[in-house]
Amino acid sequence: MMTDSLLITGITLGYLLVVLAVGLRARRGQGSSLEGYVAGGRHIGLLVLFFILGAEIFSAFAFLGAPGWAYSKGAPALYIIAYLALAVIVWWLIAPYISRLGRRHGFLTQAEFLTACYPTRGNLLGLFIGIVSVLAMIPYLTIQIAGAGMLFEAATSGTIPFWLGSLLACGVVAAYVYASGLQGIGWTNLLQGVMMVVVAWFLGLATADQFFGGVGEMFREIQREAPEYLTMPGPAAWDGAPSPRPSWSAPWAA
Repeated sequence: MMTDSLLITGITLGYLLVVLAVGLRARRGQGSSLEGYVAGGRHIGLLVLFFILGAEIFSAFAFLGAPGWAYSKGAPALYIIAYLALAVIVWWLIAPYISRLGRRHGFLTQAEFLTACYPTRGNLLGLFIGIVSVLAMIPYLTIQIAGAGMLFEAATSGTIPFWLGSLLACGVVAAYVYASGLQGIGWTNLLQGVMMVVVAWFLGLATADQFFGGVGEMFREIQREAPEYLTMPGPAAWDGAPSPRPSWSAPWAA
């Protein structure tokens, strides 16, 4: 048990070092301008941009909150897919327009863009948006750091405690963001995004095959043993009382 824990701890620390190296290396060939630091010189490739947006969506919630919610509530967790799809549709509609304006006028922040669209005396709107953006980022970053600490503690069986895991994750991210800006964020997101997709698909399919003989058989087993997890509104109402038998069921429950 101790050997396994040390091995996992070593892999975890090695992973952090690889991420740090990739993030720092992304600085090579990057200009020293503010545009290069904040916007990646406005020439971020499509693949890297895809994983930057993916990392904004699939944060610590994707590893800790969503799986637990799906495990306890069942089919209602599908709302996650719905709201993510709506967010992406909004981006698809307005992001190209904002990108063109940013290139044309040199906008780097939301405050600059909205101030240009809605000028106010003394730039009060820009100041307000800047303050709100910073304040809104604080709880988001706190959740990510706390989530990283929890994952490291669980993965290493407590060898790396919560506070140390959070500190290591925060230190690594702060180092490559400070050194490389958006380029560092993009390339580390690409690395971690590919790993996440591969590992998630492998574990999902392998787990279903190992314990149930396949994904289809897994859902058939759930339908036999706990069919309420495949229907809306799930096994229990929000107030904790048993839910009535719903009329809608997930397509795989048929």
